[in-house]
Amino acid sequence: MSTEKVKESATDALETARMAIYDKEEFEKMDDEEVKKLCSDYAAYTRVNLAEEHGQIVTNIAAIEEQLQSFAEMVEMLGSDNTAVLSSTLPAISAQFEALKPSFQQIDRMEGLVSRVGQDMDMMEKQLDEAENTIVEGTLKNVLKMPLNLFNKQMTEGNGASA
Repeated sequence: MSTEKVKESATDALETARMAIYDKEEFEKMDDEEVKKLCSDYAAYTRVNLAEEHGQIVTNIAAIEEQLQSFAEMVEMLGSDNTAVLSSTLPAISAQFEALKPSFQQIDRMEGLVSRVGQDMDMMEKQLDEAENTIVEGTLKNVLKMPLNLFNKQMTEGNGASA
């Protein structure tokens, strides 16, 4: 490519860019008076928008300050509650726990005793079952019933004699 063609294509590109920037329209120069009027209108518009936004910002800041104050009061209240708990309630709970420690030991010993009694009862039941199986049926039952029968006979005889 020759330098003239390069210059020509660069000039064409520049002209195309200018047209794209101005949207293929050419602007006329405005009067100074119109420019001043437009500038003052724009300045007034921005002042009104800034004033409205400033009012909204101030309102939002006031709401945030109110919420922050409420939060600070809640934190202070929690701090005072924690102080009350730590100074009075916690020592009372600790003292009560210390007073109950011997009871805890007694409960532990009682659990051991209950466990031991349960084991002994299981062993006695097993021995009783073995003993019942070794004795001839009828003999043991008659022996066990006999004292009861004697007692019943004595009661009936005693009641008949007194009547």
